[in-house]
Amino acid sequence: MIPPAFQGKTRTAFKALGGRAKATWWHCGVARALQELGFRFAMGRRRAGEPTPSGPGVINPIIGSSGGAIFAAGIAGGWEVESILRTPVTREDMIRPSTFHLRDYLRRVRWRVQMRTGRTLRLRDLGAADLVAPRALYTPLGIRDWMRNYVLGGDDRFEGLAADLYILATELDRPRTVIFGSRASGPIYDYIYVNGVSVADAVAASCALPPYFTPHAIPVEGRVNYYMDGELRDPFNANVAEEAGADLVFVSSVYQSYTFREEAGSAFRGGLWGSLAQMLDTSIDAKMRMTHVTRQRMAAAMAMAGTLARARLPEEEARRFLQELEEVLGHHPRNTIIYIYPENDLALYQVDPFDFSLPTRRFVADRGYRRAREVLEPYLQ
Repeated sequence: MIPPAFQGKTRTAFKALGGRAKATWWHCGVARALQELGFRFAMGRRRAGEPTPSGPGVINPIIGSSGGAIFAAGIAGGWEVESILRTPVTREDMIRPSTFHLRDYLRRVRWRVQMRTGRTLRLRDLGAADLVAPRALYTPLGIRDWMRNYVLGGDDRFEGLAADLYILATELDRPRTVIFGSRASGPIYDYIYVNGVSVADAVAASCALPPYFTPHAIPVEGRVNYYMDGELRDPFNANVAEEAGADLVFVSSVYQSYTFREEAGSAFRGGLWGSLAQMLDTSIDAKMRMTHVTRQRMAAAMAMAGTLARARLPEEEARRFLQELEEVLGHHPRNTIIYIYPENDLALYQVDPFDFSLPTRRFVADRGYRRAREVLEPYLQ
């Protein structure tokens, strides 16, 4: 039985954010805490004509981005939390080195010169700096193949899953988020729903974070598009869950910025990599906090508008006005969005994000479980 605070909710969603392999283990711990409270994930295969699972306590849709896409696809594909934690995957299975191709290299050099000069390549335009045209160290093809052959058993159609699974990626050549799944749409503000793509390709695209991974190529409507990490724009937004009808959304994230601790010293001591990691984490932290602030401001504005409308308008007109205002603002006050993320957890921060060892998996999952119980405690009163 789910806690009374959630029993009035009609549809529950789970959004798993990234953070490399560490994110997968974190989400396992958060998921275990939710399962202990009576929630269950829609998972496994769906027979033709069978409705998607729904109802109080059923977590569906499941949404994933970046490293969280691996967890989302795994749990939707039928893997229990314990199975995900114990799966015999290694760093080498997931991270495949890029290979050098002369033709690709020359194409990159030509592109650099053309972008700098604004005209077709001429040899006299070529400078020494133009020859420094590397590609990313790794390719996400290992992630794609592992997901397809091992996790999803060769059948990686979104339509074949019982859950409504959505995987987020960022389109390389257009400034928008692409939401892969079983539905399609035209552009909606700065995002678009795309169907007809395999789950494995979608996960690989969502995990392709330069400069570590090359963007992932996927044919869409007869054209090859390139996609990269799904969290480059607005990772904490719950719009996909709310558009799917969810009125209770759990957003799970392992991200945290380093906060100075005397025993560890400044991130500056880590040199380039320490500063780069802090730069990325700080960017994610800012997005999370802006999402919080925006929701708080929206709620305050809706409350003020509601007070004014009910004082000045007939009841039916006030109700209609507030409904239209909710749609315009994209803010639904009755929906509950719960963010579960670590806070000043130095031991978790110090974990190698690409460590696949079983002790590390257990440690990170335990941290996720404890934090989820801590965040959810006020709802259990």
